[in-house]
Amino acid sequence: MNGGIGTYVAATGESDAEIADPQNDAVRVKASALRARAIAEGGNLGVTQRGRVEYAVNGGRINTDAVDNSAGVDLSDHEVNLKICLQPLVERGTLGPAERNALLAAVTDDVVARVLDHNRRQSRVLGLDQTRTRTRLEDFRELIADLERAAGLDRAFEGLPERDHLRARRGTFLGLARPELAVLMGYTKIALQRELLASTLPDDPLVESYLLGYFPSLVTERSPEAVARHPLRREIVSTELANTLVDHLGTTFVHRVTRDTGAAGAEALRAWTIAWTLLGGAELTRGITASVQGGELETRVFLLLERAAERLTKWVLANADTTRSAAAVAAELGDAIGRVRPRLATWVAGAEAEAFQKLVSELEIAGLPASLARDLTDAEWLTGALDVVTAARDFGVDLEATGKQYYALEEHLGFAWLEDRLAEVSAEDRWHRRAVEGLAADLRAARRRLTGWCLRATGTLPERPLRTVQDAIRDLRTAPRTTLAALQVVVREIRRLAEDTA
Repeated sequence: MNGGIGTYVAATGESDAEIADPQNDAVRVKASALRARAIAEGGNLGVTQRGRVEYAVNGGRINTDAVDNSAGVDLSDHEVNLKICLQPLVERGTLGPAERNALLAAVTDDVVARVLDHNRRQSRVLGLDQTRTRTRLEDFRELIADLERAAGLDRAFEGLPERDHLRARRGTFLGLARPELAVLMGYTKIALQRELLASTLPDDPLVESYLLGYFPSLVTERSPEAVARHPLRREIVSTELANTLVDHLGTTFVHRVTRDTGAAGAEALRAWTIAWTLLGGAELTRGITASVQGGELETRVFLLLERAAERLTKWVLANADTTRSAAAVAAELGDAIGRVRPRLATWVAGAEAEAFQKLVSELEIAGLPASLARDLTDAEWLTGALDVVTAARDFGVDLEATGKQYYALEEHLGFAWLEDRLAEVSAEDRWHRRAVEGLAADLRAARRRLTGWCLRATGTLPERPLRTVQDAIRDLRTAPRTTLAALQVVVREIRRLAEDTA
């Protein structure tokens, strides 16, 4: 562990003059000479950024001083915000100075636990993002470009690699290193906080829990009005929202949603807040961290949660009423999901039923508690559950009958298989991905419409149009390669079938 004042490790190509810390020139070493497995920076800039990256690329584990020191900064912020919260009570005489000091002392352990939890979450997301860069590096390249344009990121100053540099080191190190990802995480959180502060979302009743969750329960129970009237209420909510999203779902989550859907950042953040509530994201993450301690299983379940959250966020963007408050939308959809979720396992049919049960079994065998394995699997299928609710409402049909018919269509048209192919089709650029996202939305809309037709027509579809679609799907299944053009043709035929029945 490094502490104190001074820069003691530099990159092989860095000179003492570049580092500008002459007091420690005699004791400074090069990153290539380090033999430690991991370094924690207790002091500021104990290792240069270029040194950190060199050490990480050579196999060492290191973050940045900002990440390793974040607990101290976070603790100071909590202390200041607590004192600001309690000061009006002291001024009115409701709370005496000695009583205030005793209250601050009483909540110390609670605050420390919250700070350390945030510190662990940040370290975990760096590991998960490193896994993501190995298969989705283009997402991070695009994010860097966006942060350069809109958030003041200076790639050269922050030591972020150019495309050629990444390509050159691919043989020994795939993706981005933790110190590089730590820089992106910091810039992303700040950019999201600004986006939130410029929106009305911090004032929505749905996010009040983020304000209450920031303060110790002893304070919120004793002085709820003081917490609600905190002068920095919006800033606290925005910070907590940004931290929750990035820590649990990764640095590129919002960038990917806005890129794929064309939504503005504030729209994507509002949709995510609703989706996270519908998923029970806070409860799921608590269950995961209580049941899984690192390793491949932790990586798998958090990537699974990310995928479910992204699907549901995009569903909310495409289908939810933007004129209503986020709290009202979440309450209405949450009530509907509460009625549908317990029945999902009995409704899914064909390939979807096999995939549903397979995922539950795999998660249980890997070591998750049965209830958590089932909740995570349900989360994967929640967009379908919302489609069932929407179809039942639009066609004025019983929810049970709608659910059974919606999933029965899988055996005729292979919706799940087509959605998997859309997820797998190569994405050459953001326009390509927008096209894929549009096809997925068309497919879901057609499935809802066909569900309504079958409910009115006692489960039958027009034979000739149905056969045309099935022939196209069969040709696609046997093709040596699935292309976007082929999927466009098949989805168009399904959409035409749905429009004809309408």
